[in-house]
Amino acid sequence: ELDSENEMLSGKVDIAEAIKINSVVVQGFSEKGDGEYKAQRKAKKTQMLRTCIKTETNIVTPSGDESFYVRIVTPGGETLTMKDNGGGTLTNKLTNKDVRYTTSGTVKYEQKDTDFCIDWKPNVTLFSGSYNVEVYNKDYMVGKGMFTLK
Repeated sequence: ELDSENEMLSGKVDIAEAIKINSVVVQGFSEKGDGEYKAQRKAKKTQMLRTCIKTETNIVTPSGDESFYVRIVTPGGETLTMKDNGGGTLTNKLTNKDVRYTTSGTVKYEQKDTDFCIDWKPNVTLFSGSYNVEVYNKDYMVGKGMFTLK
């Protein structure tokens, strides 16, 4: 009985340490001739997707490096992912199901609201339409959003 109570409490601490997201904004970019990037709304011209994230303050989570995983889902319902381009799979701890993610990034977290961006360059032509975005931390979905390309 004590083991099952410890397991339940451990799960509560685990989910409490997941850093929730206040906002997720994704913007498309195309590369100019000089290597700079400019904002791009057209799917066929988009060469990079920048996912900017603002976290909530979480005093339960110790300061240090935190990994966030971004899953971008196409208008057709498929996850944009390529193993050789930063993609992979994680197991969602709430559903116990495997989730393919698009890319990931690490940020120095100091127990306060934190802003950071993760860039991803797709090796495929993107389609017009609305894309869904999910963000995971510690294998829990901690935020979601959407963006549209023309």
